[in-house]
Amino acid sequence: MDIWESEDHFNRFIEARIAPVLKGELGVHSDPEPKFHPLHRRFVAPGVSGASS
Repeated sequence: MDIWESEDHFNRFIEARIAPVLKGELGVHSDPEPKFHPLHRRFVAPGVSGASS
């Protein structure tokens, strides 16, 4: 499970960083079938720096 700011951010990351390695260097020719679900609630532990709530 990953949490992304948006589905578009995820897709751009896959196209720019993951797909070239999988398809070019490793020869993987099948595409993953990710499922997207909205984040309903998130918990940020007290004292964690850099986390916005």
